[in-house]
Amino acid sequence: MLKNFSLAKKITGGFVIILILLIALAFVGRFGLTRVVEKMDSANHFQLLVDHILKARQNEKKFILTNDPDAVSVVKDEIRSLKNQTKRILDDAKSKDIKKQAVEIIKKSDTYGKAFNDYVAFAGKKDTLMSDMNHKASLALEITAKIRDEQKAKYNQLRDESETKISKMRLRVSLAGKIHDAFLNAKGYRMVLAESNERNISIYEQWKGNHNNLKMASDQIKPLLVEENSKKSLQELLLRQKECMDKANLFFDDKTDDNNIAVIKAVREFRRTIISFQQEMQEQLEFYVEDVQTFSGQMMELSSGADQIAKILLNTRILEKDFINTEDDKLFKKIIQNI
Repeated sequence: MLKNFSLAKKITGGFVIILILLIALAFVGRFGLTRVVEKMDSANHFQLLVDHILKARQNEKKFILTNDPDAVSVVKDEIRSLKNQTKRILDDAKSKDIKKQAVEIIKKSDTYGKAFNDYVAFAGKKDTLMSDMNHKASLALEITAKIRDEQKAKYNQLRDESETKISKMRLRVSLAGKIHDAFLNAKGYRMVLAESNERNISIYEQWKGNHNNLKMASDQIKPLLVEENSKKSLQELLLRQKECMDKANLFFDDKTDDNNIAVIKAVREFRRTIISFQQEMQEQLEFYVEDVQTFSGQMMELSSGADQIAKILLNTRILEKDFINTEDDKLFKKIIQNI
């Protein structure tokens, strides 16, 4: 009976391919967006899904063109293998989002498998099957467009959020620079006081004033720190400042060699802590900007791919409607080419 199918009946098989392609698209879209890189193990699992889909596509085309019943068996085997592999991904996945998508893929696989079985078993009922495949093709186009739009929306969201965060991180870098500048100014006044036989009140107040400026910049940067390591670094910086001021005051009161050596050591440690903190703020800014650029590029690349697939699906649907009315071989070949 299969060898007697008309071209109008054969074309419905093309939508099975669209539906199977949808599995890969839905998985890749959300998988790529929520986990830009989830290690090589997940990539290897996905490659196995692709292999099953490609083999199923080849045999679906073979069935459409030759009505070979062996091709039907291969397609069913590949759908079964696709489900089994997806279940393994579900078992191994750590992300709740990936687990959710894997469950959805398994459900869709059952739907697609049933649609294909119905087509083979009831190929003579062209109108009924054409309507069913039409629905599945519409669903493919709808979900493809949804994936594209979701990724564009998330790209815009990432851009807006990153601009705000980058602005705060640049402010942190600026404040860290002010801390360093205040330290250098205070150091200069301390050295002048160290060379004086008597404490110059004006110079001493300038020294204290620069330390106050340093403390003020530290207070401004504190609410901008969200990383625990950065918070600890700032705490250490303030402890070093207190130690440095205490030892300097002891030296100003009693200018012995021991007190002088203690001040020099304290200043050296204070300077090291400030430079380390300043570098930490700069590196965090650079790393974040680099990450945002990477994520944005991947999102736009995937969104562009989904957009191209949506256009192909839309064009295929238009050709499909024309073919139903004309059964033109050229339209049939064009549909197969699009698929």
